[in-house]
Amino acid sequence: MFPAFFHFLLQTGPTKDPVLAWFRDSQESLMPLYLGLASLIEHLFPPFPGDLGLLAGAWIVQVKGWSPFLPFMGGMAGSVLGSAITLLLGRWLEEWGKRAQEGGRIARLHAKGEPFRKAIHKHGLLLVLVSRFIPIGRPLILLAAGASEVRFGPALLVASLSSFAWNLCLFGLAALAGKNWESLRGGMQLYSTIVPILAFLLLLFFLRKLIARKFFGEH
Repeated sequence: MFPAFFHFLLQTGPTKDPVLAWFRDSQESLMPLYLGLASLIEHLFPPFPGDLGLLAGAWIVQVKGWSPFLPFMGGMAGSVLGSAITLLLGRWLEEWGKRAQEGGRIARLHAKGEPFRKAIHKHGLLLVLVSRFIPIGRPLILLAAGASEVRFGPALLVASLSSFAWNLCLFGLAALAGKNWESLRGGMQLYSTIVPILAFLLLLFFLRKLIARKFFGEH
């Protein structure tokens, strides 16, 4: 699996679509494991195209007439585990910042981030809810939620619901696409380009409001 994704990232390899080619040759019994790994790695290494792997796996499942239940649950298990690790990592970073030597560089950075952590804490569950629909940004949102001390249990539950909805969309799209993989792949790549840009612009807008309110007293 990893060489296939590596070739996809570098646009190299013997086939035009190495990810799809790899999944096409996979065994039904191993598909849940592969989709779970794709989801898990994407949470820990955002550039990894886990969504493309999920979509390719879901498409192969419906083309070959396999039951989608176990592959779907495998993808869910990877997403939930990845969300839990990322939230805990964010919490660990926050504790590390609190323990930093007063007056040191880490302590100063931690203090400067306080207004942003408060804002994220206030809207943390809403951000986590939409995080699964934002390619590349989702692990960063979970990391920020953990660092902002959003309660772990509710955050993981909301992240799981978000993953369930997103995976359901991917499996549904794969079923609707029939045998037309190219249009499905093109649509995913377009989505993965446009949505992060829009999310980044929205983030800049809210950061501007937060900075203006904190330092200039604007409302």
